Amino acid sequence: MAARQLLIGIDAGGTKTTCMAVAGKSRTVASGGPGNFLSIGRRGFAALLRDLAQALGASAEIDPVNAAAVCVGGAGLGRRQERAAA
Repeated sequence: MAARQLLIGIDAGGTKTTCMAVAGKSRTVASGGPGNFLSIGRRGFAALLRDLAQALGASAEIDPVNAAAVCVGGAGLGRRQERAAA
């Protein structure tokens, strides 16, 4: 049997952030606070991502380091400079 690839999608919005991890038919959702990069800055964004990773690990023993792909859609990430910093 082939290993299931772990895929993670993050919607970092201005008022809340939602994260979904998918592996095969298994889905796990975690949520956090505001994710607008321009409002919370580099450190705040990093802390938000750490909190989401911990929530995934606590609820489903998921280690995001093992993800085959991560996609982030985020408020405040419209310019190349912010995307690179994130």
